[in-house]
Amino acid sequence: MDRHVSILRALGWALKPGLLAASMMAHGGSSPIRIDKPPEDGIGCFGTRVELAGRWLWIVDPCATHADLWSTGIVYQYVRHGSGWVLDRRMISPRAEANGRFGEALSANDAGHVAIGAPGEPRGAAYMVSVESAHIQRVDFPVTSPADAVWGYAVARTRSTMWTAAPTADCSVGVDCGIVASFDGIGPPLSAPQPVSGMTFGYSMASDATRILVGAPGSRTAYLYTAGFIGAQVHTATFTATSPTSVTYAESLALQGDWVAIGAPGDAAASRPGQVWVYQKVGEFWFLRRVISSPDEGRRAGFGRSVALAKDLLWVGATADFDGAGGALYTYRLEPDGVITEAGVTLGGQDTTGWAFGAALAGRGATWIVGIPYARDAGSFDGSGAIVVSTEDFVFYSGMDR
Repeated sequence: MDRHVSILRALGWALKPGLLAASMMAHGGSSPIRIDKPPEDGIGCFGTRVELAGRWLWIVDPCATHADLWSTGIVYQYVRHGSGWVLDRRMISPRAEANGRFGEALSANDAGHVAIGAPGEPRGAAYMVSVESAHIQRVDFPVTSPADAVWGYAVARTRSTMWTAAPTADCSVGVDCGIVASFDGIGPPLSAPQPVSGMTFGYSMASDATRILVGAPGSRTAYLYTAGFIGAQVHTATFTATSPTSVTYAESLALQGDWVAIGAPGDAAASRPGQVWVYQKVGEFWFLRRVISSPDEGRRAGFGRSVALAKDLLWVGATADFDGAGGALYTYRLEPDGVITEAGVTLGGQDTTGWAFGAALAGRGATWIVGIPYARDAGSFDGSGAIVVSTEDFVFYSGMDR
């Protein structure tokens, strides 16, 4: 409980040193492409959040400086061009403030509509933007929200609605219960069916066209809701860790079709391994199919730092536990009968220790993106961040190939 409240309320960033491996090592696929932060934008943590939809790619640097204001944040939009990616635009908060961390939360749907959170701005903030418009629209928090609610820690984008979370909002039964609200204000804000103090409902969120998955790691629980066109929110499932050691359960989430993946990264200092809990829906019921742990020494605690689902694939990001290990991306194949098999691993390389390879992750089709927010160029002392994106089987979604 205290862990998640302290993480949410920490406003500073510490750039971590390291050396980049000369090349990524991909097992079971072609070598990925690396994209570095534009050098003219200085140091930062480019790759803290990543998102992919159609031929568009978004990369966030919430540590970026703008107009001499530290950590105002920048969201970079890239467009697919041939076999690579081209920077299309930089997005900066219309109300940029020091430590505003614009982009700390990010979500996009397949139509190219993007939700952006800026929890460091006064009372937190959330913004809407589209690939078809240059306008960045700030969304006001609900007038009925608790006075202590700070919005923008997590966001989600369904087909018709955007959502933002205030996980440290108090409730009638205690403090830091958490609350989630739709950007359009249709319907009342969401809270846990049985709120408890310290549950941090809304610490993490994932979404598809019509559903949102809300994490409450303070109570080791995640909740699935159906979000319709008219603002209806129906609680349809609850996922709960059955192991008392999974204290980080629901820190990372993924939702796709009949599958849900819930990450519970571990703690190297406490020798607690990270895990990913994978559920499948059969008929009207959800079943736990497998609890996955890292197969490699050196990435046991970092395993599950990020998760992503697309079609029949599950990707798990695993940051390094100690010097010399390096981060990794693990790929698993999901079978209709519920069988989950290992399908490959992409290693960040030993020299990426301290770079947080695998801290962020997104996927569409067979394409994945891994964030390395503390990466730096060889010979450089300061970190600026980078991402790597796979080059195999890129999928253009209908309506997005323009």
